Amino acid sequence: GIGVTIAMSVTSARADDPGNYVSFGDSLAANPNMVQIIAGHNPALAGVFKTPPIPEGYCATGEDNFANRVAHDTGSSVHNYACSGAPGVLPHPFNFQSQVDHAERDHSLTSDTQLVTIIFGMNDTYQEPDVTKTPEQREATFLQGMSTQVARVHSLAPNAKVIVVGYPDLTDGQSNLCPINFAANVSRVHVDGLDQTQETVRESQRKIAEDNGAIFLDISASINAQSNNNTCGTGERLAAADIDEQAHNLWGHLTAAGNQYYANRIKEIL
Repeated sequence: GIGVTIAMSVTSARADDPGNYVSFGDSLAANPNMVQIIAGHNPALAGVFKTPPIPEGYCATGEDNFANRVAHDTGSSVHNYACSGAPGVLPHPFNFQSQVDHAERDHSLTSDTQLVTIIFGMNDTYQEPDVTKTPEQREATFLQGMSTQVARVHSLAPNAKVIVVGYPDLTDGQSNLCPINFAANVSRVHVDGLDQTQETVRESQRKIAEDNGAIFLDISASINAQSNNNTCGTGERLAAADIDEQAHNLWGHLTAAGNQYYANRIKEIL
């Protein structure tokens, strides 16, 4: 399998080995905790909390995220450019284009790159500065901008499997979020149109993958209220509520088990 190949190629690689796996995305791929996010903007706090230093041009990333788990399980090295709050195409210092720019400068996308994962979309839904844009115009802008960058990834890393990674379904199926899920007590807060927003992002991601020779990993089909494993579920949660006894860094993001679930699904594709 590819895991063996990757492990061998790392062992025999040059000291300046650019890495076999490149991760692009938002907070779902970065998965820092709130202390890291706050301290990332404040060096004094970073000293107090002893948060790890963030290299120039990168964002805070947690020790536990699916990218690190994939790298660990396959013996590959990972460059994770993901950034909390990053949109795919809207103006932002760490949007997809700037993350690809950084990877190109680093020479981390090469013919040796085996795997690229990409997760964007949710932040584009609420950061849009032009309120006059119709949903159709927003989607067209998103698809076009994302496709341009996926094409760049393919050209820089022609041998990589490129996976557009989906989000978990964060609702109870009725557009309710569940901020508290503790000792089987689940709170619900209604957010108008959230189910539709999630579905729109999911379909946009599917189109980006289909139109650009990438693979779409549809996660909301398996992490959702019906499966009893999302923020509203009472089983083993793969996505966490805000107040939640299961190990997690951020609300609505992955639990430790969720990061491993993503990693396992990604490894299956390899």
